[in-house]
Amino acid sequence: MLTCSNLFAKNNADIQVYTGDGFLSYVIDRGDGAARFFTILAGLREFQAREKVLPFRLLVHHDFITLGGTSPAGGESVLGPGVILLFRMEKIAKAHKSRCSLTAAAVQAWPEKINPVSLGLHKLGGFEQEHELFSIELAK
Repeated sequence: MLTCSNLFAKNNADIQVYTGDGFLSYVIDRGDGAARFFTILAGLREFQAREKVLPFRLLVHHDFITLGGTSPAGGESVLGPGVILLFRMEKIAKAHKSRCSLTAAAVQAWPEKINPVSLGLHKLGGFEQEHELFSIELAK
């Protein structure tokens, strides 16, 4: 976790919420958000490719969120349907053993052409429509 935390700090971003086995983070776009996001993602994917002791999964989503209030842990609350979607999709990514997954919104917002593999449409609790999840290969 320290390696990930340092990567975010170096790029003026935060890990917002630590879960039991991971974390939730976001990058605010103030004009340079996309560049910072892709720098962080590249660093996480490099770390993921060489991490053998504690393998981890990445899940990327692109959405608007609401920040505000104080969470029970003392940090700022991160709210919105996209946050709930992430937690639901993480279970799908885990079931598929996908190490790097993208929501459809992340694929659409990606600045370059990528060839993700669909992991199918999924009915998620709390959402009326089905949501598609994609997987991409790790950088070699």
